[in-house]
Amino acid sequence: MQWLRNPSFLVKSLIMVAVLVVVGYVFLSVERAGAIKAVCVNAQADFDGCQIDALISYLNADTTSLAEKNRTIWVLGELRDDRAIPALLALSGSETCDHGQYVCQYEIHKALKKIRGEALNPFFWQRYGS
Repeated sequence: MQWLRNPSFLVKSLIMVAVLVVVGYVFLSVERAGAIKAVCVNAQADFDGCQIDALISYLNADTTSLAEKNRTIWVLGELRDDRAIPALLALSGSETCDHGQYVCQYEIHKALKKIRGEALNPFFWQRYGS
């Protein structure tokens, strides 16, 4: 309990923790933005139109793998654009997931909640153009 008697040690420790939290948040934000950009670049390389239209086309394409479709669903949820709702609802099925044959139902429901504003956006300051 020596550290309790030394206020400067406690202040320095709290500052270090705060710096680590901020650095971690920034790192996660950059990683997230990079992942979103990568999926958008893939979609726009294969399909014309604005970002959201290309993502929806990419999601509905027969040539897109299930893993890429699931990433695209995540991106559409992150972008929070109402135009994605019909495409996501069309893929929405049962409550159970069969990742070997179908897109992840959990990801679809999560994306819909984000788009409808029912989910917290911890990266509220990041905006992506369409």
